[in-house]
Amino acid sequence: MSASTLLETLIAMVIVMGTFGVGMMIYTNVVQRGQNASVVKAHVMVKDAAADALMHKRFLDESWNADGLMIRKTIRESRWTGVKVLEVSALDESQKSLATYKVLIHANR
Repeated sequence: MSASTLLETLIAMVIVMGTFGVGMMIYTNVVQRGQNASVVKAHVMVKDAAADALMHKRFLDESWNADGLMIRKTIRESRWTGVKVLEVSALDESQKSLATYKVLIHANR
């Protein structure tokens, strides 16, 4: 058996470190993609809830659970006369806001 030279050992270390670096990049992308998916889902649910409220003219303060998210819809006065603000928010289990959607509506609607 022959012993490995310093050059062979360095080459092996470079290969191992390169493989480790690529693995860490893949892991980071997978973790970030999982977080982005929940935020995208929250944005879609918030916009759907706002569109539903506008279509059915249901302008009431409401909260409900959907797909593990708390959806909160509120109506408040704006600084302009005859205009209200419809705000729909999606919160996760720890009450952290994932998405918020605001739209102005005429009070006469």
